[in-house]
Amino acid sequence: MGARRLKDVLMLLGALGSPRDVRVLSKLIELFEHNTECVREAAADAVIRMGGRGNTMVTTNMLEWCRHGDWRIRKVAAHALAGTCARGEERAINMLLELLSNSEFDVRRVAATELAEVVLADVGTSNVTEKLLELLKHTEWRARQASATALGMMKEKGVVRVVQALLKCADDVDVGVREAVTETLGLVSAKADPDVLEKLMECARDPADGVRRAATRPLARVAEKGDPEVIARLFTLLDDVDVEVREGAEAALLELDADQIQIHMKWVERLETVLR
Repeated sequence: MGARRLKDVLMLLGALGSPRDVRVLSKLIELFEHNTECVREAAADAVIRMGGRGNTMVTTNMLEWCRHGDWRIRKVAAHALAGTCARGEERAINMLLELLSNSEFDVRRVAATELAEVVLADVGTSNVTEKLLELLKHTEWRARQASATALGMMKEKGVVRVVQALLKCADDVDVGVREAVTETLGLVSAKADPDVLEKLMECARDPADGVRRAATRPLARVAEKGDPEVIARLFTLLDDVDVEVREGAEAALLELDADQIQIHMKWVERLETVLR
């Protein structure tokens, strides 16, 4: 059977197979060693669909496969581990953290991407929070990005050590990390925190479009309604070269009860400039 055909069969099996069928799951896991990437990935996806979240047997199996000698197998095993372990499971979190230091870039990438999903349920508990704060200093940018995203799931607002750690990362060299940190600051900061507002207004001037986009909503969340300094900064974004930044700024201004007539006048000015 060709690799493409086998992949199709695996996708169908993952969708229709009996949940937690040990015999079928074992056969699927054996395919992690197939010589074709699309088959390995399809097998991992089928294991996730059939194994289900919180499957202890599959999780234990995947932890072993994550130490396989072939990095390509470690990569799919990390994906399957994240899809079948219980959220917040310490064994899985520790393994993904370990894989962030793997010698192969693709293994590190998958581990970082999956990490936020695994820790969601436990974000806010001291154990996981401390691990995420430590991860903000990781050399792999995807790890820092994953950590910032996961911290955004915290229910408690204004935790000083979390906010301070994020503020330090807001100037990260990587755009993706700066975007994630900017968005998360808007989710975990206390209302009207002056340090956070100052940093978000700096982010609103970032050379990267994505960071400026990410700054608009957090500014509206953290600032008090009618805050003149924040409103003034958001008004400057109505002239931004990026349309999504302009739209985000307008939405934020409306949330802060800015003068709608001034907003409309800005759009008229921009339209006149375009039509000249």
